Amino acid sequence: MKKRLCELFPDTKEKQGQALADIWGEVVDQIFHEMDRISKPQITELHINLREEMILEFAKLRHHIESKVIEAQTSERLPNDIDLEVEREHCLGDIGKQKILNTGKILAENVWLEKYHNRWKLKTRSALKKENTPPVSKPLKINEVTYNHFIPKSFIKRYWSEEGLIRKNSISKGTVNYKDTSFGTWGFVQNLYSNKLEAYFGLIEGDAAIPIQKVLKVEPLNTPQKLALVGFIVIQYIRNPVFIESHNKKLKPIIEQHYGVEKANDTEHVQFIYESIFNNHEVYRNLSKPLFDNQWVLVRSPQKAILLPDTCNIFTSVNGEPLTVVPLTVSDCLVILAQKADEYPWPWYITATPELERWLLCFLIEHSRAEFLSSTKQDIATIETIESGGEKIIRTILKLGKSRSVSTERTNFRPTDF
Repeated sequence: MKKRLCELFPDTKEKQGQALADIWGEVVDQIFHEMDRISKPQITELHINLREEMILEFAKLRHHIESKVIEAQTSERLPNDIDLEVEREHCLGDIGKQKILNTGKILAENVWLEKYHNRWKLKTRSALKKENTPPVSKPLKINEVTYNHFIPKSFIKRYWSEEGLIRKNSISKGTVNYKDTSFGTWGFVQNLYSNKLEAYFGLIEGDAAIPIQKVLKVEPLNTPQKLALVGFIVIQYIRNPVFIESHNKKLKPIIEQHYGVEKANDTEHVQFIYESIFNNHEVYRNLSKPLFDNQWVLVRSPQKAILLPDTCNIFTSVNGEPLTVVPLTVSDCLVILAQKADEYPWPWYITATPELERWLLCFLIEHSRAEFLSSTKQDIATIETIESGGEKIIRTILKLGKSRSVSTERTNFRPTDF
């Protein structure tokens, strides 16, 4: 509230602004306490997967009420002219308390309970019905596939092409040569996986479609949606040819030791061992746990400076701490930091500065093997090496994260009510 007050009235004195924010913040707290007191007994059906959606709705509503309080209390006077003792009595005395009770009642009956009855109760009943009558599992549909896309065609078409064209950039001796081509001509290798594994990847891609869209639209993910997106990020990493090549190279002496040289050079046998990773829960758990627990940040690039490397998702470390970078669109890059997520773990949304755009661009090129996609409106002629690029990215993101938008601010809504 103090931040919004100072944005509206930049000349507000520090102590005065803080004191007014404390008084008006207490007013807002009491309004929502009253709303909760009235609403809670009537909210009898609520599915746990609605938790994040309700927290976001609460944050939006609180932001709206805070703005209305500031607007009402400063309509005829400047913040620096307000007598603090008089203001406290006016806001929290007998007359103020009656206004608080009336406002809380209006919010409960006309906003919160209306959303509950028209949206959340219906969603709860639908979710419970699905859980009680799960669909019959259909056998995995396996088709004969020759060319295996290690980055999904649908993902490339939806987020990395313009009018069906992509800008494919080839790296050679420190220079970049680009070519505009069809979206389907990039991101695949012949006979990379078995047909069964290819079919399995199709399911993962489908499950991740809605979570990706929600992240891009600044909507929080519930637990199943976040699990689906984390699964997609991990799978994209371990299905990549660079990972496969590195994995098989490390395994070769072990295969020779246990099965002999012939088996180590048998392509089918090596592929069989690689594909066993997808049944290895320990491998998945080790890769996915930091993604699920740590802070997500969606960096938005005004200049469309995000690139999609041929390595797809980047799992690396900076100063011994994990860093995961997931390019989603030419304008959006998901960065997963080493620090634990906020109490309400939806992403921070920040707009990149020109410096951060440059560092991310160079970082993504550095982690490309031979090619990458970029915006068709952006030409990249040479590769620039930035010393300590990962550190600079993290430091800048943390700085920008301190002033992120209200959609990621913490509210005093308590999910323990579920």
